[in-house]
Amino acid sequence: MTPAETAIREALEAGPTPGPWKACRSYECFDGPLWDIDPEDLADFECRPFVRIEAAGSNIASAHDLFEFKTADAKLIAACNPAALAELLAELDGERNRSQMYADLVRGVAVVLHGEGWSDTSKLPQEVAALKAKRKPLTDHQRTALFLSLNEANTQAETASAMFTLIVQAAERAHGITGD
Repeated sequence: MTPAETAIREALEAGPTPGPWKACRSYECFDGPLWDIDPEDLADFECRPFVRIEAAGSNIASAHDLFEFKTADAKLIAACNPAALAELLAELDGERNRSQMYADLVRGVAVVLHGEGWSDTSKLPQEVAALKAKRKPLTDHQRTALFLSLNEANTQAETASAMFTLIVQAAERAHGITGD
């Protein structure tokens, strides 16, 4: 985990005002304009600088006195609200889990090819290609059975090693290989 990710997670755990947030100009609040604006004057109002970042029912940040937020800064602050950051972190966690699962799967293939304790996976692509060259093609019926078994492995496995075991079993069944 990077220092930036750690800081974001700690900040979210501290309980900030949840999102969404909105960058607001002087004439508006989170829910929209503070007063009715003549359509002829709307362009003049929309040129005004951003002076507040608001959430529903609360002010997140204000530019004081004669200061204002740069437009890009205001929009970035509003976009990086806690709800958006939590969503990104959840996506990142999911990708890390999938990446770990695939790394475990590759290590499992190495063990099948070379036995327990094998950790050098650098030659696996060539070894898998050599195995493909030696294999007999599956029939349509075998392909269908393998596809269904792989889908079952993908939805039922809770760990990478369980998924690997289910995939190996599916491949063995498709090729008519029976266990000891």
